[in-house]
This record gives sequence, structure tokens and C-alpha cells, in this order.
Amino acid sequence: MSQAANEKELQVFGMIKADQDGYRLCESEEEPEFYDILYTENIEETGEVKTLEEHENLSFEDTNKKVAEMEASTGLMADWLS
Repeated sequence: MSQAANEKELQVFGMIKADQDGYRLCESEEEPEFYDILYTENIEETGEVKTLEEHENLSFEDTNKKVAEMEASTGLMADWLS
């Protein structure tokens, strides 16, 4: 019996201050204050989403550098969400 491959994702989130208690994903017309990167694996058998690597509170320049490194090492293209 062959095992199905688990799907992996590389996502970048533009974040902005929501209120005094936290941050939220930017809307398309908003300028992000910082970026988060999330590299995950979706485990098909259980439905679990496993975090493989995470980077938070990055500047735009640092995000671009880290995304380029991660794209090269994973073979994935990052999905920029905002």
C-alpha cells in the first residue's frame, strides 16, 4: 500500500496592529508593519497541520532574504498573503 505525499506550504503574512492587544493580517490596501513566514506540512492521514518552520516580526528586507533561502531549500514558491 503506497502512502500519499503530504502537502507542504510556504506562506508569508503581512501584519498590522489591530488594537492594543494584538495584530492581524493586512488588507490589500494597508501597509504591513512587519511580516511572518510560516512553512507547514498538511498531514493527509490525520488532517493535522504541522509547523515545520516559523519566522515572526521580520522587516520587508529580512522577509525577502529569508523567503529566497526557504524557496531554494524547499523547492516551493512562497504565497504572499495580505
